[in-house]
Amino acid sequence: MKVYEGDKPYIFVSYSHKDKKQVEPVIEALIRHGYRVWYDKGIKYSDPWAKVIAEHVKRCHIMIPFLTKNYLESDHCETELNYAMTTVHCKCFAVYLENVSLESKADLEMYIAKYQNIMGYRLTQEQLIREIVNASVLTPCLEQKKPADRSVEELLEAYMAEREAKTAPAPQAAPAKAKTPPAAPAKKQTGGNAPAAEAKKQAAPQPAPEAQKKSAEKPVSTETHGTGALITALVFVAATIGLKIVFEKDLLESHDGLLLAARIAYPILHVLVILFPFLYGLNLWVDYTDKATQFRGGLLTAMSPLVGAGWMIWKAVAERPNSVILTVLLWIGAVVLLFISLLCFIGGCVGDTDDKKTDSAQK
Repeated sequence: MKVYEGDKPYIFVSYSHKDKKQVEPVIEALIRHGYRVWYDKGIKYSDPWAKVIAEHVKRCHIMIPFLTKNYLESDHCETELNYAMTTVHCKCFAVYLENVSLESKADLEMYIAKYQNIMGYRLTQEQLIREIVNASVLTPCLEQKKPADRSVEELLEAYMAEREAKTAPAPQAAPAKAKTPPAAPAKKQTGGNAPAAEAKKQAAPQPAPEAQKKSAEKPVSTETHGTGALITALVFVAATIGLKIVFEKDLLESHDGLLLAARIAYPILHVLVILFPFLYGLNLWVDYTDKATQFRGGLLTAMSPLVGAGWMIWKAVAERPNSVILTVLLWIGAVVLLFISLLCFIGGCVGDTDDKKTDSAQK
């Protein structure tokens, strides 16, 4: 971008280098629109920084400070604005890129409040550029009048299109096609049957569209997730058993706060022990197609009825209910849950075997 050097009215842009990505598109739009603009890109490495800045602030027609938190924390930016305010008394057209407060800098707030401001953080980049290039206070710094056949809207659209083209990733070249050796002449078939290789290829089963869709939506391997869920479910079981032992041994009788927390956590753990492995295992079992995750889904789904069966057996054996009917019902329930758990486990193993068969067929 060309920086203006001359005696005509020009815009001095003041900004923090930390906000460069936000400010540079606006500077470029101003220059392309025909405004005379100077900013610190016009300083050469051999030039004394402070002297060059002071000279250009002194000769500018108007200053545009881009106010952000970085700007207000920068000593250099504050020096530029203070010099413009106290020594040069040049016009100011402040652009707020962030919703910053100037309460701690009352002198700057009074100076900036005298002139037109733009709350740029409320606008999109396109709206911000449109507001700035159409600002009447900048008109004296316009190098040339706009062409009659191109409005501000057309210039802005062209600018935004070129910006997108610059920032868009370069298209990758298509990979060169590998040279294929010439096909060997086909042997004349004496019979009416197709070649064995062609028949085998046609007979190979193709993956179902639904399976391909699932593979695209879910990762191929989720062994870590399945293992983590198994460990979490075992932790819930261990915590439930541990709290039961604590209650039976009266280990927290002298700690009222801990005892209350344990009594609250106990029923919650019961729910987690049953629902967490079942729901998580069902999700893995239904949504994933790879053999490792299918197997872990079966294990997790089998854990819920297994825990329930263990609880019923413990009730029947350890607590020994006085009612014979209740004891019989507990044993029947335990056997039913053990059967369901076994079915879930076998389902996970069968799914594992089916997946292996499918993999072999696809290979």
